[in-house]
Amino acid sequence: RPAVASFPALPAGHFAVVGKIAPGLTGDIIRCRDKSEKSFAVKKVRNRELEQLEGTETNERSIFLRLSKMRSPSMEDALAEIGVLSYLSRQSDCPVYLLKMVGVFSEGAVVGAGAF
Repeated sequence: RPAVASFPALPAGHFAVVGKIAPGLTGDIIRCRDKSEKSFAVKKVRNRELEQLEGTETNERSIFLRLSKMRSPSMEDALAEIGVLSYLSRQSDCPVYLLKMVGVFSEGAVVGAGAF
């Protein structure tokens, strides 16, 4: 799971919001364009959702088998999702039909993860 503090600040004016795609459990999915007019789906996650994940178990096996004394994360673990998508996006054999993470940024009270 990545640390929230490791996410760089969102470059000012880099993305323009086009519209909302769908609501999510931890934040909304929005459509954005960058300066080159390329479209992205961005998942905006509220920082308070990420803060609730601090101090929770990160080992999925331990969570499933209830082996840990640590608190289990919520069913929607945004940091695990960011970690998995970041890992998969760096693989040379990543399927073209899988969302590809292109970046994670922090902006005030939200964290945004862009994919295309």
